[in-house]
Amino acid sequence: MIVPNLKVCFVALILVLWASSVASAGPVRISFLRDAALSETAQTLRKHRCNQEAVSSFERTVWRYYGSAFEFDFGKFPPANEGFYTFSNIQSLVIALPHPLWKTEHAYEFNCFDAVILLAKDHLRTALKPDERVGKFTVLSRTTNDLVFIEVATAAEAFTNKYPGWYRDATDQIFPPLLRDARVCLTATFFRHHTFPESVNEASLAGSVLETVRKDCRLQKLGFPKRFELVLEHQVDFPSHAFATTHAGLLFRSDNGYMYLEKAGGSGPFVRLDFKNRADLLIWLAAGFKGLEHEHTHVVATFNDTTVKSLYPPR
Repeated sequence: MIVPNLKVCFVALILVLWASSVASAGPVRISFLRDAALSETAQTLRKHRCNQEAVSSFERTVWRYYGSAFEFDFGKFPPANEGFYTFSNIQSLVIALPHPLWKTEHAYEFNCFDAVILLAKDHLRTALKPDERVGKFTVLSRTTNDLVFIEVATAAEAFTNKYPGWYRDATDQIFPPLLRDARVCLTATFFRHHTFPESVNEASLAGSVLETVRKDCRLQKLGFPKRFELVLEHQVDFPSHAFATTHAGLLFRSDNGYMYLEKAGGSGPFVRLDFKNRADLLIWLAAGFKGLEHEHTHVVATFNDTTVKSLYPPR
């Protein structure tokens, strides 16, 4: 039996913790896109050649969200400066959150997938038509008494089964007319369930998720943006060899690092995160799934169709 050198183990642990803290030691600032921060963000989006009409529609949607009460405990937040709150590191920001943002008490008005589809107009390219048959879409649909998985043949069927009529009616006018068919197809492509082969083990799990996303996006004739990245988060149930894509955001390069935009679920706020270290985003994304551990065994994030990172359990 080999007895470990406790002093060596302690030093190694300190080095690991130090390396972890250094990796995300840079300042991070967050905004919920109210007041001046929204105007500044809109200008930044236009610099990244986001469609003018889409950005204006996005601004109106944000204003409408904050037209009703935004109940949020800012007790652990520093004072705001022109709509931004600056933290010394990403861990401090995560600790300051009173709850996962998707749990914010607010009317369900506009979700994360619609936010990225609207802002990525002209950059997310799909040749798929709503009634075109290109294989099967597996979606979680609500029946009178329960939620059930169903398989449908077209994007239009997936869209109408995924979104109830009241939500479609409330959000349809937000999208420019020429984007509405694309919205149907992109929602069906992203907001769905997938399966992966029985041969996949946990070591190859993340790579299999990325390859599945690539395959399905090719089948649905999707081209990813070049000027920024579409971030998709996937909740994996390894025993059933299936995963659901449940969240989306957009990642932009900036002069000082990165800007990340998301809508925190249907009820949560619009969020802008500015940071220098790309690894900070993984900590932020993982924190968004707090409280949902019972629903998955793993969570991974894909960036366009080129990169995949494990969020939970962290590796």
